[in-house]
Amino acid sequence: MLGDACFIEHGLGIEHFLLRWFKYCIEPAQDAHWQDNIAVLATNEEITKDIVCDAPDEGNDFVMRGLIHNVLDAFSMLSVLSTVGGDLLTARKINQCYGKKRSEMMEIWVVNRSQLSEKQAISQSTSEIKKIALISHDFTVADSSGFYDYSEHFERINKLCDDHGCDTILYALYTWDFGSHAVKTHSTIFKNQSHILRVILEVGQPPVSADHVEIWVRGQMEPIKVYQRFATSTSSKSDKHRFLDDLPTRAIGTALLVICGETNIVSLVRGSDDIHDPYRFADRLRDLRIRLILNPIHDFMRRYEMREKRRIYSQDGRTVVSVWNQGRGRESQLPWTVFHDGEERTDCVQDLLEPFAERPDIRVGILKLSGL
Repeated sequence: MLGDACFIEHGLGIEHFLLRWFKYCIEPAQDAHWQDNIAVLATNEEITKDIVCDAPDEGNDFVMRGLIHNVLDAFSMLSVLSTVGGDLLTARKINQCYGKKRSEMMEIWVVNRSQLSEKQAISQSTSEIKKIALISHDFTVADSSGFYDYSEHFERINKLCDDHGCDTILYALYTWDFGSHAVKTHSTIFKNQSHILRVILEVGQPPVSADHVEIWVRGQMEPIKVYQRFATSTSSKSDKHRFLDDLPTRAIGTALLVICGETNIVSLVRGSDDIHDPYRFADRLRDLRIRLILNPIHDFMRRYEMREKRRIYSQDGRTVVSVWNQGRGRESQLPWTVFHDGEERTDCVQDLLEPFAERPDIRVGILKLSGL
């Protein structure tokens, strides 16, 4: 609590938190009722004698005692907050310490704290992405528990990316197995991290199936869940319209999450450099003011059209970042591509060579967008 200034300023809301109780102790002036009189509270003795002869001694008055009592109670609750912890605060615990009425007051505090966290999360999610970590591995290699995901090494991968000053981590898909014994919560993802604001990963049963992608944002206790709507250019129109309907939810500031084969929302026109865009996806990118497309992929896509589509999406000053898992065979040396303003800039990714000696297949690339 002591390290979080917002906790004190907004959670306690001194101006409202304490004065809210005062309104039950003394009735404010209404219309002409006492509005021209000196305040009922004990006045300063230096007030002009023509107005007040003697400062009233109301320290023993019932009303004043009530005010002092509630002020002391409010500050006593500070010790409860520091003991229980803002995130673990419950009405039951406060009720045990201070009784029903104080419990009700603390419920109001919890609601205000929750609203503050939501505002912080919105701020984090809409802030510009500046430095991205791209994570890949060989999805045919099992960990010590027999899972083909990243969960066993998730915490230390995140720590490494934070040490390199990244604000966003983009995992290749097949990231997290439903059956993993590792804990994946807001606390375990962001604790002890100084720079990481967002982590994007997929949950399912790799490498057999995938369920959804999660966008974890610092300050938001639960992730934003996104579902891949289609995979090929021949997918149904209804699936593609569902993808378009999802776009506002997938926006992270001026960045947009496009999952795997959803880049096939447009088609290349054979024999030319033109694209066929029946769903006006390019217009939607402009309308949403998208400057960065984050494109996590399951495994390597061999068809040349995929690289060309990424290049086309990057036109007009945009950046398209893709990352995939290794292990399919006949794949490129690097498990990621970067295109910016119509040009390939994959060489701008700093490849951290074998950051984990016992798992040399885990690849971590660092991309600083200002360097493009």
